[in-house]
Amino acid sequence: MYIVQNKSGYCFRLNIPSDLQPQVGIKELRRSLKGADHRTASQIALLLAGKIHQLFRKLRKELMELSQHQIQQMIDGFMHECLEYEEEQRTTYEPIYNGEGDMPYIQDEHLTQVDDFSEEAQQQLKSGDYSQVERVVDHILDVNNCQIQKDSLDYKKMCRETIKAQIRVLAIEKRRNEGDYSDDDKLPPKPEVLQPAVTALSER
Repeated sequence: MYIVQNKSGYCFRLNIPSDLQPQVGIKELRRSLKGADHRTASQIALLLAGKIHQLFRKLRKELMELSQHQIQQMIDGFMHECLEYEEEQRTTYEPIYNGEGDMPYIQDEHLTQVDDFSEEAQQQLKSGDYSQVERVVDHILDVNNCQIQKDSLDYKKMCRETIKAQIRVLAIEKRRNEGDYSDDDKLPPKPEVLQPAVTALSER
């Protein structure tokens, strides 16, 4: 099952599960069994396979258990991407003025509904209903190459922290939309390695 024969003798071969290939870096593991006969090679291969499958289980467990620091890093990256994306949008839109004075309307409709979005997000935190934020959380996990079970405590933590981040981003965007950038120095540091996570605000 785990052995193949080539010109130099038997060789141990094991396929790396597809969900672990990004972490392991290879699709298949091979190791020469150094001239062992078929029976010995089979026994060695079974022992190796057992140990490697134990490592797979350990690796999966580690992948599913996120530290608070890891969660916060992903959330910080998410916030920075949201804010940078919205700032870029602000630099490119053409203001639409009303008929009386000089107050520009904001073209992005979701920014005119900040209070409603914030209220809705707060209600999600209160009720524990994370269905509306799951797609955003899945996106954050995907771009950070993380895999956790949806029924896990870590996933619920990610949902709650993402909603909190959305509320904070919405509040910052409301101020920035009025020209107030005074809170910029209070933002969390931008992670050294930042994966793209735009869509965040507009998918609410």
